[in-house]
Amino acid sequence: MKIAIPDTWLEARNHLLPVLRRATDPADPMLTPAHLASEANPENILIRRPFLPLLSQLLVIDRREYRTYVKTKHLHRWEVTIDEAFQWAAQTIDPTDGLTRRSDGLYHLASDDGYQSSRLLLSHWLNAFTSHLARPVAAVPDARVLLVGDADDVQQLEKLVTLADHGFRNGGKPISPVLYGPDKDGALIVWRPPKDHPLRPAQEFAQRHLAAYEYSNQRYNLSELVEEEIAKVTLSRNKATRRSFTYCRWKKGRSTLLAQTDYIIIESPEADDLVLPMTVFLEHCPDLLRRTEFEPTLYATLSWPPPSKMTRLRQLGTTVS
Repeated sequence: MKIAIPDTWLEARNHLLPVLRRATDPADPMLTPAHLASEANPENILIRRPFLPLLSQLLVIDRREYRTYVKTKHLHRWEVTIDEAFQWAAQTIDPTDGLTRRSDGLYHLASDDGYQSSRLLLSHWLNAFTSHLARPVAAVPDARVLLVGDADDVQQLEKLVTLADHGFRNGGKPISPVLYGPDKDGALIVWRPPKDHPLRPAQEFAQRHLAAYEYSNQRYNLSELVEEEIAKVTLSRNKATRRSFTYCRWKKGRSTLLAQTDYIIIESPEADDLVLPMTVFLEHCPDLLRRTEFEPTLYATLSWPPPSKMTRLRQLGTTVS
């Protein structure tokens, strides 16, 4: 069935809605700027804006007969800017429709429109809860799930962490296992508990879980579109300390796209493997890498470290046999 997109802005604007998605969703690499193939039509690029780490906001036209993502060609047809389109879309959604408070104190947005997670895109939406909660935090594990609790209530936080993790793993349209909160100006950011907070390890794991998930999707999406080997991202967690970390590997002789992980393992047949913090590697090897336009971030390797630089890297890292 051919979708009849409205011809005019007057027809389209009241059907325009904002949606929250992961950076790799939709998966079609031909429809995002960074992945655009040379032969693709730029008019088919999806209208997409970065929102939070590894999350984006997009626009959809939602009519009774269909729902479709808004592309560059649609804005050109309607003669409106990206800013105008996003500003209008934010006005077409009821911010509190279906908002209820559960018996455990958490707020749950259970609207019937299917755009529960979109409320988080509205300016200062979460910050408005400060009239009821000391420090509001939100979980948005799935496109149809939005929960809000108080960061000063450990029991509510524990519940949010559990629900966010479970919902992300099992949801039909996963968004994020991470908790989010407002900054001092009311803008939404990743919730950052103090170092001694009992749930800090869980929040850090959630951030790495989302990153590993997105890198896995990206690796699959790009596998037949790039010539380089795409490094696999591995997520690990120490059960005793609950500390987590991510790493990827670079093997000598292979042109590779490296992920921005916590650690990199450099493998060479002439010596033991070298483990380095990725920040150290990036600091000392900027001439060996090129940051690509892909999202999540990927670095293309340009050449293998010369002996002098490898010696320095081994002084900074740890060797494992």
